[in-house]
Amino acid sequence: MNDIFILIGDSLTFGYGVFKKKSFSYKLSKSLKIPVINKGVNGDTTASILNRIYEDVFISKPKYIFIMAGTNDLLCGRKVETIIDNIEEMIVEGLKITKNIIIGIPPCIIKSLAYKLFSPSDLYDYTDENL
Repeated sequence: MNDIFILIGDSLTFGYGVFKKKSFSYKLSKSLKIPVINKGVNGDTTASILNRIYEDVFISKPKYIFIMAGTNDLLCGRKVETIIDNIEEMIVEGLKITKNIIIGIPPCIIKSLAYKLFSPSDLYDYTDENL
């Protein structure tokens, strides 16, 4: 096990729209005494994360793993059960490496801001209700 902390997830983990020095991953890296690697990808879904988690996270055998995802799945109309199943699979595989797994809960959507920054969607209410 390597003394590193790897974050994996979507744009919220990546820090989309936030100056690098204001992102939680940057602040975390400055407060810990170990390297923090941010593997967040804008627009990512839990299915896509499952496809890349071995290479992006598990192969490094980190001491800590942070997982936060699901918003983009909901924005695509996917079922909550599918999201949970995918995250559970990430946890089960991660536990083979470390017991230090942290699950982040994505924040709710601010519908008016989403309309302004992105595009109109009938799925914003569905996403917000299920987050």
